[in-house]
Amino acid sequence: MAIALALVSKGESIIEVGANIGTETVYYSDIVGPQGNVYAFEPFPPNFSRLLDLRNLSINNNLTLYDYGLSNKDMKCDFVVPGITTSGIGHIKQQLESSCETIEIKVTNLDSLLNKIGQAKLIAIDIEGEEINFLEGAKQYLREYKPYLIIEASPKHLKRSGASLKHLYDNLISNGYNIYQINRFGLSDINNLFTNNAKNWFCIINGNEEIINKINQTILYCTIFPSILGFNPLSAINE
Repeated sequence: MAIALALVSKGESIIEVGANIGTETVYYSDIVGPQGNVYAFEPFPPNFSRLLDLRNLSINNNLTLYDYGLSNKDMKCDFVVPGITTSGIGHIKQQLESSCETIEIKVTNLDSLLNKIGQAKLIAIDIEGEEINFLEGAKQYLREYKPYLIIEASPKHLKRSGASLKHLYDNLISNGYNIYQINRFGLSDINNLFTNNAKNWFCIINGNEEIINKINQTILYCTIFPSILGFNPLSAINE
């Protein structure tokens, strides 16, 4: 939310891939305001129902919801059903995974929606190991619009898909992105591609120091100031 607040203005667009139950979606909606757009993708039906409820309650009327996932192909596939208390860890079933409860979902690629959605300032991606396939299906979109990216970088989830942090890093680099690790107090350079710890990365094409400084300042404010009465930067979203 802090990064979106730093980068996205009223009237612009955000794409959220893997929206879950809408925890961040509602804040994105407030950040872009009534004249902006949030395009949220969520293939798991119970989570999607929560998103529909969220849209019905929204005063901004700026949420466009898609009940399917984004990958590198237009197809149907098996989706591993998450537990009751772990709604965010459902994922596309891989060939070598053991027997588990699945449902059939639809996935497509972002490039096929390029003209329908248009330019987004930011794409937030949290799809449990499917990130590289998403990037493969979004090459044209990334090349044309050069959006900022927030992307989950989980060695465990990538390994399930037959990939690694280095594969994800190399793919982003090949798409022209500079990559930073998101930490509690700001952004830092990526210094370990062989860790087992999951992180979130911020990616920018031809990154400039002004943008990085602005993000670091906003993250720092959002980390420290909420503990001080009356100084929560996120309250500015609705102003």
